[in-house]
Amino acid sequence: MNTNRPPENPTDRLRDELDRRGWQQNTFAAVIGRPQQLVSEVINGKKEITRETAMAFAAALDTPAIEWRQLQDAYRLWEMGQEPAMQSEVALIRDRAKNVSQPPPPVRPVYDVKWDEQSRKHVATVDLYPELSAKGGSPEYAVKKLRALMARQG
Repeated sequence: MNTNRPPENPTDRLRDELDRRGWQQNTFAAVIGRPQQLVSEVINGKKEITRETAMAFAAALDTPAIEWRQLQDAYRLWEMGQEPAMQSEVALIRDRAKNVSQPPPPVRPVYDVKWDEQSRKHVATVDLYPELSAKGGSPEYAVKKLRALMARQG
C-alpha cells in the first residue's frame, strides 16, 4: 500500500477560502453564477474541478485558475495511486519497461595511419568492427561475429 502523504485536497482548500470570506455555499454559487448543487458536489468530492469551474473559482476568489486544476489533478492522481488495481497496473508497466532490451551501443570505427615503405606514403585504414580483430581467432569466428553484429543493427 502506498503510504505517501496526500497532497492538499482541493475541497479543503475551497472550504478554507469560503470560510475566510464568511461565504456560504449558496453565496459562492451566486457569485460564480453556477447552481448551488455544483458547489456542494465539489465541496463533497463528488465532482472534480473542471477547467471552466477553475476559471470561475479563480475569478471569484482572486486565485490563479491553474492552481485549482493542479490541486485537483494532484489529489486525484494520489487517490488513484492508492487503489490496489492501479498499483498492480503500474507495477506491471514498470516490469515491462525494465525488460525492454536496449539497443547495443554503436560500434566506433578504429582509424589507423601507418607509413608504407613500399609506396613511400602514409596509408590510412579504418576498421569498422574492431572487436572482431581484437578477439583474434579464426576467420570463421570473425564472419560469425560480423553476421551477428549486422543482424543486431538491423
